Amino acid sequence: MNEKTYKDFNEDRQLISCYNGFYTTTSGENLFIALYEHFALKGLKAEEILQVDSYDFKCRFTIKENVMGDMQDDGEEDMPEIEENSCEATATIKCVEENEQNENLPKLMYMAFKRKSGCRMVYCNFLREIMTGMKQF
Repeated sequence: MNEKTYKDFNEDRQLISCYNGFYTTTSGENLFIALYEHFALKGLKAEEILQVDSYDFKCRFTIKENVMGDMQDDGEEDMPEIEENSCEATATIKCVEENEQNENLPKLMYMAFKRKSGCRMVYCNFLREIMTGMKQF
């Protein structure tokens, strides 16, 4: 079985300003399970959304959201058009402080979310929801 490894947080410290995340002592597996549950509880097929890297604690996913579009003036009742916006994002877990007693589970980690492409509003809505849900970690 392949062992997952945490990348060192200090190597990417200069990139942290573009990430949105939090410090945690919870294992990477549990954090990804919580992310999986976030999508599943919304009625989405999380196994089709999340693409987890089998070597590093990183996953890619697409977030889709329906938004109301402009009103159509076609002479009938004004009904807004529903549009689907999406964005590509990643979740990465980095080692901040190593654990001398257990090298497979760091003492302190940082879970970061980053928008790769797509609609910023969809990403901001996702980030607001997920950060509220991840407070327990």
